Amino acid sequence: MFAPQSVPHPNGACPQSHTLCALSFLDPRCCKFVPYPLQNITHSAWLTFLDGDPGSNPALSEEVDSGSVSYHAQCAAHQFKLPRHLLAIALSGSYEPCAAEISERIAWLRIYFAVQIFDVPRLPLEVRLLIADYVLHGDFLSMLALEQIKDLPEPSPTTTCQMPLSSVIWAQTLRYERVEYVSSLGEVPGEGFRLLNRSPSISCLYIGYNSIGVRQVVLSSRQKPPQEMPDTWWEILEVDRNTDLTIETDGFKVRSLHQGGKKHLAQSYLWDCPPVQHVQPRAFPLDVPGGERILMAKFPCDASGYTIYWDLGCKILLPARRVSSVMYDGRKCGIWIYFPLRKDETISQILAYGRGIDFGFLLRTSQGRLALLGPQPKPQRQAPTVTHLASFRRNQGHCYFGMAKDGVRRFACASEAVDPTAELLTIPVPSSPYPRTNLYDYFFHSSVVLGDVTEFRFCRSVDAGQQRIIGILFRSSLGCHAAVGQVRFDSLDTPMAVGKNEVLRLYIAKAQGRRIVTDRCLATSTARSTCFEIKMSGLLEWWTSLTKSLIYHNGILLM
Repeated sequence: MFAPQSVPHPNGACPQSHTLCALSFLDPRCCKFVPYPLQNITHSAWLTFLDGDPGSNPALSEEVDSGSVSYHAQCAAHQFKLPRHLLAIALSGSYEPCAAEISERIAWLRIYFAVQIFDVPRLPLEVRLLIADYVLHGDFLSMLALEQIKDLPEPSPTTTCQMPLSSVIWAQTLRYERVEYVSSLGEVPGEGFRLLNRSPSISCLYIGYNSIGVRQVVLSSRQKPPQEMPDTWWEILEVDRNTDLTIETDGFKVRSLHQGGKKHLAQSYLWDCPPVQHVQPRAFPLDVPGGERILMAKFPCDASGYTIYWDLGCKILLPARRVSSVMYDGRKCGIWIYFPLRKDETISQILAYGRGIDFGFLLRTSQGRLALLGPQPKPQRQAPTVTHLASFRRNQGHCYFGMAKDGVRRFACASEAVDPTAELLTIPVPSSPYPRTNLYDYFFHSSVVLGDVTEFRFCRSVDAGQQRIIGILFRSSLGCHAAVGQVRFDSLDTPMAVGKNEVLRLYIAKAQGRRIVTDRCLATSTARSTCFEIKMSGLLEWWTSLTKSLIYHNGILLM
């Protein structure tokens, strides 16, 4: 890496503090669509990449002493190939699309970079992470989050070998960041080899992946799948003992495992908990391109609660215990909805409704409650079609939801969980009216009865530099939870107990022309004009969209 030097730039526009937009170097058309604000990226790191050094992996962490302005000698000497006006836009980072362009910009960037991000082999890892964070909103973070990549061994040219499944198979392993990975398979043991796990009756090949590589390879039967492992997804291949196993490896990572001479190009699924019987995933109305791997996440009917993430479509649907802090990274623009279950309550029925952006799920519990995990249908439109997905007898069982990079797109369930005679439920209509909205704004509705609330936890977010409250998690005297608005587990306040005769006071302010909740407290005195009070009784309703929120208490609009 070049050290900063005080070199006058020929154009006077290359201080290290400038924001240099990675996207504009991939394609000049991206300049108009650049998200703002952007991260600072040092110039010498970028120019080392732009000069085409395939072995470089520059660190983007150079610093400049306060009070001084430094330039890189390489920056001063480099002649940019982009047109000057496009480069000026990229360097300044000053273009911020108006509100009407945001949906178009996000859709264009996602479609474009979902393909292009993997076709630029010299792009530094840090820059890929920036693109995933600001453009793809974290959809690729789990696949790109490789730390200290420079410490990995250099891969060799990919080699292919075949071996019969009847032979003894040894797995060569490599340890990286205290995790063991399978780098190759062979019939002859050697240093770093271990015997491949296998059962007497073989019907399936289980390949366990994480975001870096293959962690385990197991030969077993459907009835004895490998145990569930944290952050590991299993690909299941039906095997023929008369056909050889083909292994492709570069000496560092197993690149492909398949049977026969050619790799199978059909849709592949990765399961967090492999099913004990064959289940065929089916597509939702919006299909995904063929050949893309889809993550099939287990959806038990007896979880403590369920979380959905929506950003112009349903992106994530998981039991609450599976939602880790990593999933929140890069997903600040969408809506997080949490539906907690009560004690001894389970999911008895799952339905899907709508299509496209207004696609969502309707859950019915064993206690007769209905939960809408999706946008509330707009009243002026035709009622959406409701499709039955699963019914759980005796309140036991599970299904799978398949998530691709563009959202939830598959569903799989055991045959006994599908009841063709199950009742088709109607989507519940809220007590308060649907908010006034434009064509592209969709609202989520949540409500709670406040009669037995003993504790609050507030969910906070930062919007345009202004901290605001986006949701509330309640706890009753029986230990049951309820939620209104958005709930992110990484953004919850410490619990606040409710005293006798106390009311909840929410403070409001204006930000970018809309009213937001900025703070809260419990009090017994009269409220001031800058806040409103909520008594611990009656029905509290919260409407949430990507642009605004509305709060009703006992049918009266508060905000």
